[in-house]
Amino acid sequence: MTKELEDISLDNLILLVGYYANSTKEKHETIKKFMHLFEKRLFQLMTFFNSQEILQILYGYIKLNTGSNELFNKLETRALSIIDTFTVQELEKLIALTSNSPRRLLIFDSIEQQLLKNIKVLKPYHFPNIFFTFALNNLGSELFYSIMNDKICSSIFLYTPEQISRLVWSYSVKMPWSDVFFLKAQEFIIENTEKFTINEIANIVWSFTEAKKGNNLLFIKLEEQIQKNSDKLTIKEVAKIFWGYVNKLALSKTTVENSFKIIKKNANEADAWDLAQILWGFSRFKTEEYDEIYKIMENRTKNLCEEMNNYEFVTALRAYSEKKLLEKDLLEVFLNKLDLCMHSLNEKEILVVVHCLVNGNVKGETKRIEGAVMKLWEKLKKIEGENEGGRKKEENKEPKEGNK
Repeated sequence: MTKELEDISLDNLILLVGYYANSTKEKHETIKKFMHLFEKRLFQLMTFFNSQEILQILYGYIKLNTGSNELFNKLETRALSIIDTFTVQELEKLIALTSNSPRRLLIFDSIEQQLLKNIKVLKPYHFPNIFFTFALNNLGSELFYSIMNDKICSSIFLYTPEQISRLVWSYSVKMPWSDVFFLKAQEFIIENTEKFTINEIANIVWSFTEAKKGNNLLFIKLEEQIQKNSDKLTIKEVAKIFWGYVNKLALSKTTVENSFKIIKKNANEADAWDLAQILWGFSRFKTEEYDEIYKIMENRTKNLCEEMNNYEFVTALRAYSEKKLLEKDLLEVFLNKLDLCMHSLNEKEILVVVHCLVNGNVKGETKRIEGAVMKLWEKLKKIEGENEGGRKKEENKEPKEGNK
């Protein structure tokens, strides 16, 4: 087979890559072996690849989770060298296929330039996916987003509910200040609420709240759909909904009770973010009616605590503390996590943790709590000292020529 590959034509090689990428007959190890053998011939033919062939090869190797770094580097280099030959649809595919590349910054920059160069030929249906993928990868210039924003806002009523849901999320993380977009999106959603899936509704709730946008009517309409589809809710969707409504508008008792049942049934499916949002959401209730949730989620909290990021850790700790349910064994888990992450806590997080430990009606571990609080105060003083030093250094800088 190796000898036969030495003279195989480009067309036939592409066909082989496609065959093995979609094969259900061959063993995976056999497929990976052949894909590895193809690389030598691919290197020889690299300078002849057109845009479509590059995409086919990238797709095949990525789908099979195989291929050397050298192969991907050469394919990406070839793509960049002929980027002006890619159609808009091909650029969209290239975005998706290279989103995990170590060189994605360079690739996305070239794709952005090409898209802006051809902005007049882009159709309204191109913009949602492009905008979403750039936002998801946290790439793209201010100019790029500004131009995309103008195009999207002028076409918003042409989009599908799925596209609107993805755009709302994208705007919440990249352009939360775009009042025009959020007002138009809100109008679309209110008029078409029943056309959105429960997952899309959960994303919309989270996104509008994150962007600090949306009126009460929007959230009331969304909750109506949440109640109609409560049997389809996952624990992650419950977490997004709780986070959104806790920060925006009180949920009805029906929605809360439906959510309670879902959490009780699926507690072990919650990841660290879900857990933090659910615990915090229920901590906002002034009564003890739903405090059982903290016992239900206690084992999950212990299991996930070590892998929590700082935000999740502080949020979960605060929820248990404010509910006065920080028992000795759970407290020990939180203190162990604090030992691991104390060095990376910011000022606000330090103050919250100190408040929880001092005022949270915690039981046992008195000496350890006192020691932790002292270390946290020392850490806070150090941060404040660094901030003060930075300010003084900035004040003592020589003024620039234009500012003299």
